[in-house]
Amino acid sequence: MRLSNLNNGMNVLFISLLITLVLTSFAFSQNFEIKESLYEASKIKTTQLSPLTVKKLNEAQLMVNDGYNQAALNSLNRTLYQVKSPYEKAVIIQTAAHIILLKDDQQAYLQAIELFETVVQLNALTDAEQRNILLNIALLNGQLENYKQAVIWFQKWMSEQQYANKEIDSKKIMQLAQFYQLDEQLNIAETYYQKAIKQAIKNKEPVIESWYVQWLSVNYNLENFKKCEAILTLLISMSADKLQYYRQLAGIYEWQDNSKQALSAWEMAYKQSLLTEKEDVILLAQLLLRLNYPLKAAKVLDQFYKQSDSKTLLEQDYELLARAWNEALEFEQAIASYKKAFNVLKNPKYAQVIAQLYIEKLDFQNALENLNKVTENQSGEYYLLLGYVYVQLDNTLKAMTAYEQATKFEKSKNQAIEWLEYLSIIATNK
Repeated sequence: MRLSNLNNGMNVLFISLLITLVLTSFAFSQNFEIKESLYEASKIKTTQLSPLTVKKLNEAQLMVNDGYNQAALNSLNRTLYQVKSPYEKAVIIQTAAHIILLKDDQQAYLQAIELFETVVQLNALTDAEQRNILLNIALLNGQLENYKQAVIWFQKWMSEQQYANKEIDSKKIMQLAQFYQLDEQLNIAETYYQKAIKQAIKNKEPVIESWYVQWLSVNYNLENFKKCEAILTLLISMSADKLQYYRQLAGIYEWQDNSKQALSAWEMAYKQSLLTEKEDVILLAQLLLRLNYPLKAAKVLDQFYKQSDSKTLLEQDYELLARAWNEALEFEQAIASYKKAFNVLKNPKYAQVIAQLYIEKLDFQNALENLNKVTENQSGEYYLLLGYVYVQLDNTLKAMTAYEQATKFEKSKNQAIEWLEYLSIIATNK
């Protein structure tokens, strides 16, 4: 195998003959590091390496220190043809692979994988070193987004670890779970996420919040909503100040048509004073109205609106508050809300709505005053209301005039004619 054409322009130092390869995670913004001691003269038996190999490795290190990475590779390539021991060949090839990886690009990863696979085939390093090579191959494939190969090599590493009675730490299990998820093998990924978290808890290791988030994501994609509920409950207990978890929990309940539980999630967030955005408060109020808690909805909206800049409130926001008060049979509050909407938005339709509320209260004089504020776009419904108010105020002439206007509209015509006939009979009998 030739190494002379492998790379140009690589420029990171060996430090005390320790090569460190750092791979940043490609899944869920999780960082993982591989710190691998490739060759350290003080830790390798001198009988395993010939004086020539030790010399050439030292020279290669000096070249890399000075930025001559390609020269170091060329020297190692020549040395490779001078040694016969499989162990020495494996050490040289593995060292060359890590020099190549100093370039840190896709082509370097591909070349390093090829060399590491050769080292695996030689099977000449110690068992621990062989296992580390397997892990490096898995992680490099992951970095290249070749997740199927990453999973294959990771499983080889795990098998060797288990055969050697070496514990597999929870972080490594999480990495494997990520690979399976990225390879869209979601059921297997879910199993390994759960296993990693359980092992961390068993070993009294701190469980990172993001692990639960990753476990949640795969269960959501699998539509394992009951597990999602449990995970989100845990996340809320860990981070009670993060609104997204309450939102997600409410969404999970809504997805299962469990509006009451969804309301519980929103109310927990509300009690934590986390609902600072209008959209979230509106969602809570709408849910309260849907579940027939109009008074609660009105109070939630009223408190939020009082603390808000009126410029940020839209027409539908005022309507929602007034509707809530109205459904709670709090007519004075509903009227006050519509009046505020009318004063702010100058929309005549609110005067008509206020008039309807006064009619419900049998306050016909105030109803008339508000109907008189509707100076444009009068509808058939408007004239029906106006006629009815005049009837209640015992002004038959103006009532008939209003109903005559109502006959000009198709939707109100029949009802207006009935009222006109009734009023004519009343007038005749007087």
